[in-house]
Amino acid sequence: MTHRYLNTSLLLGALSVSSVAFAQSSSPEVMEVTAPRLDRELYTTPAAVSVIEHDDIAAGQQRVRLDESLVRVPGVFLQNRDNFAQGERLAIRGFGARAPFGVRGVTVMTDGIPYTLPDGQAQLDAIDLDSAERIEVIRGPSSVLYGNAAGGVLSVTTADGRDDQKTRLGAEIGS
Repeated sequence: MTHRYLNTSLLLGALSVSSVAFAQSSSPEVMEVTAPRLDRELYTTPAAVSVIEHDDIAAGQQRVRLDESLVRVPGVFLQNRDNFAQGERLAIRGFGARAPFGVRGVTVMTDGIPYTLPDGQAQLDAIDLDSAERIEVIRGPSSVLYGNAAGGVLSVTTADGRDDQKTRLGAEIGS
């Protein structure tokens, strides 16, 4: 009787070892997932994108507030209350319009780095427009490529630093 249990347990042990060895011989298939962030010409992009270049940012403006440059972008509403306690209020295609202050549903980026805090707030009046090379506004559902941006993306790209040490002086006159 003891031999019968011994033979049965040896047989079960041999079968279980062979199945484990068989399971380890297969290797998992490698999967690569990539998502391009609209790397194409602007006119072929299937998205609502507006680009404001450096010349348009600097043309006759003080470059103090972001609403000076974004006034020409359709579907974008930026309200500056001149109150640092409340900050500016940004709405793209209605997203963020019901927020009493700040930015909700819109991601703000500076040089590809998210400027929006985890709670959805961003201090828009702290963005230095004097060093801004371009401002891109992506409206609508294409903005989900940047994550947590149901309303849109406001991306500010700053100019690269210069190697030569020069002093710049500029003046503008207006009536």
